[in-house]
Amino acid sequence: GFSAAQGDCDDGDPARFPFLNMRAYLAAAGLPVPEVHGVDLRAGFIGLEDLSDRTFEQALRGRDARGRVALYRRAIDLIVA
Repeated sequence: GFSAAQGDCDDGDPARFPFLNMRAYLAAAGLPVPEVHGVDLRAGFIGLEDLSDRTFEQALRGRDARGRVALYRRAIDLIVA
C-alpha cells in the first residue's frame, strides 16, 4: 500500500522532519523501517510504504501476560540489537 504522513515544515528544511531523521538512524542500525517512496518537504508530505494496518497495541490485545511480555521482548531486541 501507500500512505502519506504530513510533516510540520513549510521551508523544505529536512532537519525539521524528525521522522526522516529517526527513520534513517533506525535503517542504518539494520532495523525494519518503512520505505520512503517520495518526499516533498516544501509541501510537508512524505510518501511511505504501508507496513501494516495492525499496530503494536493491537497485537498486544487478547494476549495473556506471557504473550505480551514475549512481544515486548521481541520489540526491545530489535531496538537494542
